[in-house]
Amino acid sequence: MSPSERSRPPGAPSPARRPPRRAEEVVADDGTSLVAYRVGPPAREAEVSVVFAHGWTLTAAAWDGVAERLVASRPGTTVVAFDERGHGASEAGSAPATMALLAADVAAVVRSCAPTGPLVLTGHSMGGMALLVALGQAPSLLAGRPCGLLLCSTTAGGPSWLGVRSRAAPLMQALTLLPPHLHVRRLPPPLLARVSYAPDTAVDVVAGASAAMGAMSLRSVGAWFGALNAHDAHDLLPALADVGAAVSVLVGDADRLTPIENSVVLADALPGARLRVVPGAGHMLIVERPGVVAEEVLALVGRALDGDAGGPAGARDRP
Repeated sequence: MSPSERSRPPGAPSPARRPPRRAEEVVADDGTSLVAYRVGPPAREAEVSVVFAHGWTLTAAAWDGVAERLVASRPGTTVVAFDERGHGASEAGSAPATMALLAADVAAVVRSCAPTGPLVLTGHSMGGMALLVALGQAPSLLAGRPCGLLLCSTTAGGPSWLGVRSRAAPLMQALTLLPPHLHVRRLPPPLLARVSYAPDTAVDVVAGASAAMGAMSLRSVGAWFGALNAHDAHDLLPALADVGAAVSVLVGDADRLTPIENSVVLADALPGARLRVVPGAGHMLIVERPGVVAEEVLALVGRALDGDAGGPAGARDRP
């Protein structure tokens, strides 16, 4: 990791270097208003579009460090990150929280903000789960486009992930009964560091990254935990094998929430997928190692533009 990544909160570019971003409204299929943020030129003028989907209780700001590096390395790239429903500035809507609903929102963002040209979809944690469902249910989302897919710190579901989920389920269910105006400003940094970050991550770094995310409705926290708990996309993986995208699977070897075995399952199910395990990184890989994530996205951009959808079959990069 570079000195600059250690000295400031990961994922939070310095004000002097942060590229300007423009907010855009995306209307979901059910009429819910979502807020997306674009860095770079409009899609019609871009060399390639990269769309980011964030994880549970985060916001589009979690991708700031990655976006900064992408546009600096490849200025013709347009980057779109959106606040998922019930997170950040996006409305929660009235529909029950399900991964299929979030997958439909991802598709709406792509249609609205990146409808044409080469495309790379990148999902972290819950965002990666939504991408699996979106592409498994509607592989035509990428049809006819040079494309890439990055699945970061995520899972197809099952018993080997989120070890705290069974113990937390009663509390999370209770949160869904609260009034929607009650918000939380993130979990305490020591608890966040223990659960989501690598063990040696400084608490002040965790606190700085957490503060950038803003508040979230407690009701949404509980509702989307339920969606995570119900997530199982294993039956959709065969459909993903045929989407024609260059695929990378990225995970930290200190990830407690979606351990390495989840990424191995994904990489094995997707022919030609590259699996990269990052030493010393936890579940919050996108803010712990934004340079590594940006590097992987740029590699996907290159593979997509070169027409290399598969890459070396079974490629592995493990410590």
